[in-house]
Amino acid sequence: MFRYLVVAYTAALALAAGGCYGEMPPTPSNASSIPVVDQFVGTLQPSGEAFYSFSMTSAGNVSLTLISMTGSSVPEDALFPLGIGSPAGTGCTASVEAAAKPGGSPQYTVAKNAGVYCVRIADNARLGAPASFVLNVTHPR
Repeated sequence: MFRYLVVAYTAALALAAGGCYGEMPPTPSNASSIPVVDQFVGTLQPSGEAFYSFSMTSAGNVSLTLISMTGSSVPEDALFPLGIGSPAGTGCTASVEAAAKPGGSPQYTVAKNAGVYCVRIADNARLGAPASFVLNVTHPR
């Protein structure tokens, strides 16, 4: 009789555990497809440049959005050179790939492979004094 109870109890536990396991749906692994938005905030000196480095573990589009450029001498019609390149020592190899006026939509988008990149923003001799900027860099994880 004892043996019968042990077998029945073990079978009931196995069925209960199996039932619970079977009810859990698989969790989709799409975390790498969700883009990351890095906010690059800094100060741009007259005729100067600034850069920000980031890494991507998967390939995908990188978008640059110059959100704002504020200061006492920012011309309303000024365009600011933007580019994406590779970090090199204390600099960035990015060439000018777009000239952007602040706005809410991406001003430049390009496909990149997984790797380490940098974004460069510069003043093309339009600023008369330092200016604060916000540049969003949207990229895959």
